[in-house]
Amino acid sequence: MVKAETCSNQFVELYAKPAFIEVCEKYYRGRFLQCNNIQSSMIEGYGVSVLLCFKDRPRTAFIEKGEETMIGSNEIQAILFDLDGVLIDSGVDIMNAVNWTLLDDGFPKLQYETVKKHIGHGSEELLAGCYAEIGEKYREKAATSLPKYKKYYFEHAIDETKVYSGVLEGLKKLQHLKMAVVTNKTGSLAEHILTLLGIRSFFDMIVSPEILTKIKPDPEGLFLAMKTFGVDASQTIMVGDTWSDVEAGQRAGLRTMGVTWGLGDPVALAASSPTWLVDTFEDAVLLMLGSHREGDRLE
Repeated sequence: MVKAETCSNQFVELYAKPAFIEVCEKYYRGRFLQCNNIQSSMIEGYGVSVLLCFKDRPRTAFIEKGEETMIGSNEIQAILFDLDGVLIDSGVDIMNAVNWTLLDDGFPKLQYETVKKHIGHGSEELLAGCYAEIGEKYREKAATSLPKYKKYYFEHAIDETKVYSGVLEGLKKLQHLKMAVVTNKTGSLAEHILTLLGIRSFFDMIVSPEILTKIKPDPEGLFLAMKTFGVDASQTIMVGDTWSDVEAGQRAGLRTMGVTWGLGDPVALAASSPTWLVDTFEDAVLLMLGSHREGDRLE
């Protein structure tokens, strides 16, 4: 780790990137900084995570504040992941299932961006929101159409859905940790998709609405995962692409990682103030492992 008080020379020696000095000089000026090609996000009382966005080779580095450790490989024992928009790119298959259901009910199809803004809050809210896009008076119709939507989506869940770039390699790097998927998808559907995509074995448990009384942004599922794993909030990170993932993590007392490659609204995500914002799964893994070594790339 690099101490904030003495970071300039070490940064120049290690990375030879002048923009680092600008980050150091502005270190105490705000919670979120954007300097040239560097994005950085401060955690009060700990320090700042510096996410390098240089085109040639992105890197993640850390500035510590005083003697505090912001994140380290020995500190983190468990990682809780949202599913859609974090591990899997499922938006097109969800849209297709919604549009098949709408057409079957005699309604017009919706554009991808319209459907996408309703993803992440459970299938009931998804379909109700999409039907309301046709007309608010049709919102209640969604409830009667929900069973056929679920059936169609289950049968076509991976027609277009793929694991995001870097996920498989990253999960291999993290498999010494306890990992759970905390999703607002039904458990059987999540199991189905993760198994077909070949990544189910990385996760110790799936937390889904059927075993909860409340879904995200309520933190109940996060508390259940931590209790099962025997870890506390200081040892756990919540990773998600929507404000509801971040809020759930914050209400559970966790540090949170907002991912910008997903299906959620990036403006709402940033406004929810996650501990970190990251642009690639690779950068997320480097943060989780507490690594900032030159050349530490996921192959």
